Amino acid sequence: MSQKQQVAVTPPPWELKGRGYIFLLDLPDAITKQELALLPWKKTSFLSAAMMMLVDYTDSAVGPYYEVLFIPGRIETPAGSYWHISKIYVSSEASAASGRANWGIPKEIADFSFRYRDDGADVSVRVSGAPLADFSIRHKSCTVPVTTKIIPEALRLFYQRLDDSEFIFAPQADGRVGLAEINTMKTHSPYFPALNGDRVRVALFTEDFKMTFPICHSIRSL
Repeated sequence: MSQKQQVAVTPPPWELKGRGYIFLLDLPDAITKQELALLPWKKTSFLSAAMMMLVDYTDSAVGPYYEVLFIPGRIETPAGSYWHISKIYVSSEASAASGRANWGIPKEIADFSFRYRDDGADVSVRVSGAPLADFSIRHKSCTVPVTTKIIPEALRLFYQRLDDSEFIFAPQADGRVGLAEINTMKTHSPYFPALNGDRVRVALFTEDFKMTFPICHSIRSL
């Protein structure tokens, strides 16, 4: 029986709350080429830096859960320019099933260990016992309010393709953001691109954020 049959799908829109980390990455050329090769278009380029996010959702439509995701960059497609999530793991079966059905986000299941300190967090992520990622992060107490409402929706659009369908949607978020520092970071293939902390150009900490995942602008069967 498939995951979609086992777990009920919770429809959008979703309102989520939590805290987490955002890492802006400098990818090696080999990984950039690898990520481009996975996209469905022959002539495609990335228009921005890659990102990784590590999130502790304290509240959502399917309850609390953890998440780690990789965005290879903003991509140029025949239909326009979009953000794109190529790899993502969550701790919740309900989040995985609904993310795939509602937004075409290719969520898979992993085990997370979050250990918070006064000045940061130590996090490990495993898939069936195998290492996916390990993080040791410090953050400062100074944060400033940030909102994506001031960003035009066209610049927030995500494009996903999953199970012979296309999905286009634009999340929106508000919260407080501050600088973070990487003590150690290592991600492991085949689950994620193999990277370490030297590839992080900017690390950010976000707290008390609220995020909306809306109904898709477009869902089209291929």
